[in-house]
Amino acid sequence: MMLTAAGVAISSLATTSRHFAFVEDLNDKIEHILAFYVLGLLVDFSWPIAGFRAPKVLSLFGYGLAIEIVQYFLTRRTFSLFDLGADGMGLFLYALSVPAIKNIYPLSERFTASNTSGEQKARQDDLMRQIFTRARSPVSASPVILSRTVIIPC
Repeated sequence: MMLTAAGVAISSLATTSRHFAFVEDLNDKIEHILAFYVLGLLVDFSWPIAGFRAPKVLSLFGYGLAIEIVQYFLTRRTFSLFDLGADGMGLFLYALSVPAIKNIYPLSERFTASNTSGEQKARQDDLMRQIFTRARSPVSASPVILSRTVIIPC
């Protein structure tokens, strides 16, 4: 939920022509660095099992590029490679701080909790694999129930 709220806030601030005093007091590049540091943190905490690797970094960098492309077409905004560089710098700084974050008590709980959910996910994957294997079996005559949907083998 926080990731969605941050995405909506950043998208609206990036595309509006309105002026906000709390935003204008900071340097534009520092705003980009902070925004993408926070986005990196939120994305990493949303999917802690995957680690902060290329898929997360590239998707966030693509989001930054999309914002810059939208700004190119807005009258009071401009496309800036420097802004895109500051976005990348925020992601880079977050990646550097991940080992330290994993050792801070309230934050580290999210990463240790992901191990048990990873084991649970593996069990769920095994169960789903068994269900789908049984559903595809031409010999099986019993219906397989998947989340209130009955699949009758043909």
